[in-house]
Amino acid sequence: GRPAQGQGSAITAELPDVNRPSAVAAAALLTSICLLPAMLMPYLVGTIALAVTPDPRRLGFVAAAVLGGPIALMAVSVLWVRKYPWRRMVFCGLSIAAAGYLLAAEMRDFLSMVACVAIGSSGLAIAYAPPICSLSDTSNPDRNFGYSFFLQIIASGLTGLIATALEDRFGPRSLFVLNAGIFVFSLVLLPILPQAGVKHQVRDAVQGHSRAKHIWMGLAGMLFLNAGPTAVWAFFERIGHGAGFSEHSVGNMIALAMLIGAPGSLLSASAARRYGRLRPLAVSTILMIVTFAVSITSPDLATYFFAGVLFQFLLNFGLSFQYGALSVADVSGRLIVLAPTFQGIGGIAGPGIAGM
Repeated sequence: GRPAQGQGSAITAELPDVNRPSAVAAAALLTSICLLPAMLMPYLVGTIALAVTPDPRRLGFVAAAVLGGPIALMAVSVLWVRKYPWRRMVFCGLSIAAAGYLLAAEMRDFLSMVACVAIGSSGLAIAYAPPICSLSDTSNPDRNFGYSFFLQIIASGLTGLIATALEDRFGPRSLFVLNAGIFVFSLVLLPILPQAGVKHQVRDAVQGHSRAKHIWMGLAGMLFLNAGPTAVWAFFERIGHGAGFSEHSVGNMIALAMLIGAPGSLLSASAARRYGRLRPLAVSTILMIVTFAVSITSPDLATYFFAGVLFQFLLNFGLSFQYGALSVADVSGRLIVLAPTFQGIGGIAGPGIAGM
């Protein structure tokens, strides 16, 4: 239903730092930077293919290097994310990430390069936990997570364009150096990020048990809500190819659909204030199913493009609601870091099942 205002206001009143516009902007930017390798997966796979091996069987391990370590670390970060100063955690995580990606640029064999990418990506998981908790602690998490998702798409799109330009001039390994440079530069955001959050572990056993049940149900729902859409989006290019559209046209349509659909994440906050979370999320999910059918039966490229734009818009729109609802249910402020883990598991399982 509607966002719970009373408790959220009481919690955030303890320490207003998380609600400062500059603190929200810093947290949103940091989440975007920490997710860059995941968003740039096609570029990383292409870089490693050009630099060391084009073997598709070996390239399949790149996704595990980029996502495997971070998913595991995010799962256990519930143990420390509220115990240590956030700025120190982000500094250590980004430093590890920068070192890992710089070392990857120097490696000459596949295993060493992928190992360095895995180390660097794992560092990003350490740096990611504090900013996502900071956004969760704000009085309007729907809106602020919307900003974060919007920035993720814009940041990955711009980085992809820069990476393409650098590759033409300096070679494929320049992507690793570019990522490392971004991680180092993002350290300037540390003084703006709050040193700690405002939520604390609930000591009331009854309330804690009730809330814990809600958060685990929400995490399970996030897994399923992401498994289905990613199963379709992973094969969206194949759908266009099967419809007879050219590879060039399909590639351009997908890129444009992602950029044009990005503002969907910015509208979730106003919809939540007016309609609550349940109805907009249900409507967006139903409409997403409609886009599946439209994309599969697209008679022309324009219809295919429209389906892609609507799909991305609805996907970004719904994600903000999911994170906002989990933020309200997670009174302890620790379990919100599991959201990307469940989202990632759904994102991996969906295409895997669809491809069987």
